[in-house]
Amino acid sequence: MATVSASSTQLPLANLRLVRQSMEDRTRLQVTKKSTLAMGAALRYVVGEIVEGAAEAAVSDGKKKILPKHIGMAVIRDADLSQLPDSFAAGKVEVSFSGETSKARSTAVPSASNEKPAEKKRRASASAVTKYKSFIKRLLRSRGRSASLTDQALTVLALMATAFIRETVTCADTLGREDGRKVLTADDILSALALVLKGELQQHAVAAAGEEATSPAPGASTHM
Repeated sequence: MATVSASSTQLPLANLRLVRQSMEDRTRLQVTKKSTLAMGAALRYVVGEIVEGAAEAAVSDGKKKILPKHIGMAVIRDADLSQLPDSFAAGKVEVSFSGETSKARSTAVPSASNEKPAEKKRRASASAVTKYKSFIKRLLRSRGRSASLTDQALTVLALMATAFIRETVTCADTLGREDGRKVLTADDILSALALVLKGELQQHAVAAAGEEATSPAPGASTHM
């Protein structure tokens, strides 16, 4: 796994806004700018590692495009990625996606006034997936990747990205509340990453997050 510097981990502002929104959906603590930068840098690194492994799996499989199975192969073959929490498992994510897709395509969008809680949650989930698919595309461009992914592979990565934020922020939220604070700090994110990730993946993701939090991207301090 390659080491990364702050200059290579900075996300486009559109991605940072999405990261912050996702974090705020998982905690009632105030999400700071630096915690968003830290979370975004770690997310970029972890997703980048998964894509690198998936690209190698696709080449070995004789395919020009990355398929969902190549993401699963990347996770299984890597000592650190294979230790990700169960919610990150590409196979489970893919099954979840298939179920949500079949329901979304067979059900008309209800009006806001008649929408049931379960339907509202399903719509919100589908909206998040769509946003994170665009997120992944921007992330790959900013990383200089030209790998071609199928739409379903993009969806799997998007779901894995949301799962990563959910696991990390939930853990960070617990740490913050235990200390009796009302603010979610970059240190909370770093501590959570140390618990959620393993091995070199943990070391590099924490390093990237810490460096990004202490060296904010130009212009990222406003309108996030």
